[in-house]
Amino acid sequence: MTKGTDTREKIIERAATLFNTKGYTAASINDVMEATGLKKGGIYNHFENKDDLACQAFDFAVKLAGQKMLTRVESCQNAKDRLFAVIEHFETLSENPPLPGGCPLMNTAIESDDGYPLMQKRVQKAFDRFQQFVEKLAAEAIEQKEIETKLSPEEISIFMISTLEGALMLSKVHNSNAPLIVAGKQLRKMLIKGG
Repeated sequence: MTKGTDTREKIIERAATLFNTKGYTAASINDVMEATGLKKGGIYNHFENKDDLACQAFDFAVKLAGQKMLTRVESCQNAKDRLFAVIEHFETLSENPPLPGGCPLMNTAIESDDGYPLMQKRVQKAFDRFQQFVEKLAAEAIEQKEIETKLSPEEISIFMISTLEGALMLSKVHNSNAPLIVAGKQLRKMLIKGG
């Protein structure tokens, strides 16, 4: 790895934490300079502008969060357990986030809903990938008759993600893991009993 590549990765990693805790619009380039220990020219030597850095930092944060979940999913032996591993991953997020500030998908989705169209498109693509991933897990669990449900894999995916992300938001607001535990329990019950 070259020194330039190493510096670029360090900037992305530290900016990801900064943006995930402070927000993309609230964090200034001075905040990025302070977090990285670099001057403005040193940062812009690697990125076109703050938006370019924000996009790269978001991609890094989502990849990091996805890797943590994927590790948990891949450790499971059957399709139902892989699907339930997604639920387990969320149940631990408020206590063990992938990076400071919590879930980068949720944080960025809330921040970019109306005022940051560049990031909104990135968030949408990330959620689409997440939805396809969960949909594939659900399809495998249905095909192998490990869960009973009247829902399609797509409906399961949308319902699971909506429920878990909403519970994660409530957990963050109330500084309590309880909403995630309730959501996880009800999702498992629904899938086992054929909701």
